[in-house]
Amino acid sequence: YYTKGAAVAWLLDIQLMLKTANRVRLDDIMRQLWERYLHRGYENRDFIGLLNEATSDDWSAWFAQYVEGTGELDFDHIL
Repeated sequence: YYTKGAAVAWLLDIQLMLKTANRVRLDDIMRQLWERYLHRGYENRDFIGLLNEATSDDWSAWFAQYVEGTGELDFDHIL
């Protein structure tokens, strides 16, 4: 459970760097979550929305497969 969560975060960070030419990291997304949703909290759709904004891609399927689902992580694609 914890190991997979760390691996998902690592893969997400790598993909953000690749898709944005190193302009956006997972830390940037987490900081935006804090700044935008501090007063009401956030939901998965808010997190996905920030990913979409940062990369101009739709992260819904990725999030559903790897975060909400039990799909095997695709390390080969990144490595």
